Amino acid sequence: PDTATKIVGYVGSSTDNDYFKVNVAAGRTLAVAMTGPTGSTYDYDLYFYNAAGTQLASGTGATTTENVSWTNGATATA
Repeated sequence: PDTATKIVGYVGSSTDNDYFKVNVAAGRTLAVAMTGPTGSTYDYDLYFYNAAGTQLASGTGATTTENVSWTNGATATA
């Protein structure tokens, strides 16, 4: 859908990677606000990749919260 208010994922260990597939129509923007546990000293990072494995955007701050957006500038859904 054009909007999703909440997708919940859980990190089970420091080596855990979670993946979610999202189709972004041409000219549309994907914006994600990731919030980790309050009071945590861990550093969570957020990356957007396309189907070919190319990194499109990232949030790699030093906290549990990351905000990342990416606009599909292509003429087809990515």
